[in-house]
Amino acid sequence: MEYLTKQSGFIPQHNKMEQNNKSKKANTKGRNNDFPLTILGVAEEALLAVDKAGGKIDTQTLSTALNVKGGAFARKLSSVKRWGLVSGSGTLVVTELGKNILHPISDEELAQSKKEAFLRVPLFSELYERFKTNLPDDKVFVAILIREHNIKDKDARTILGIYKNSIKEFLSLVPEQKEEKPKDKPQGQTPFNPNIKTEGKLSIYVSSPMGNNNFNANNKEELELLKKKLEKLFALIEDDLPNNQTGPKAEEPKPSLSSEVSRDNSEIAN
Repeated sequence: MEYLTKQSGFIPQHNKMEQNNKSKKANTKGRNNDFPLTILGVAEEALLAVDKAGGKIDTQTLSTALNVKGGAFARKLSSVKRWGLVSGSGTLVVTELGKNILHPISDEELAQSKKEAFLRVPLFSELYERFKTNLPDDKVFVAILIREHNIKDKDARTILGIYKNSIKEFLSLVPEQKEEKPKDKPQGQTPFNPNIKTEGKLSIYVSSPMGNNNFNANNKEELELLKKKLEKLFALIEDDLPNNQTGPKAEEPKPSLSSEVSRDNSEIAN
């Protein structure tokens, strides 16, 4: 009977349901639960312990250093790896991204490195591309994770908390950079374009012989960086401009023909 069923191409209804379920699982965007379940700050605690050990440590020593064991340690270990801060299995090593977060050159670089860690997680990257920092209602966001990404209700709520914490700590500090297609610039100074959209609480547009520049600042720290950038830009513009003049250089007056003749006649008379 089973052989005849296969030959005839007939598939029982319950077999169809099983195949549909398998297909859904295969196409699940949140597959393998490959995302951290702690905020980045918690993962940084483990990162710091690895760094203090010289940038390399075995998992057992790390468990002792953090004074965390069992499921809690497994959760923290999984998160620090999924955030991309360390790599390895038996022995953990700090990644380049982890070094940038531990030893940033500036607050701006720190925020950018943390955002990079966030976007390295496929699920977070996909959600960020869709929502940026403007999340929908909590219930809607959780429902999207459950229905579209096949994530458990408990994990979905945890991800909501991680996303909100990321917005507060670093995502909102890094302005979006939009790629602009190169255009043929006319010679000379380009006039101000009022249609240019900028982001940030403070936005300054500077048009100069050296090109156009957009500057944004969201807080006092970014304002200080903006001030330094403007000082450098104005210095370059000043060097590029000619020396100050009130007008064209005056030429020495040439004697007229009549004056020349008068002078010659007076010399003859004498």
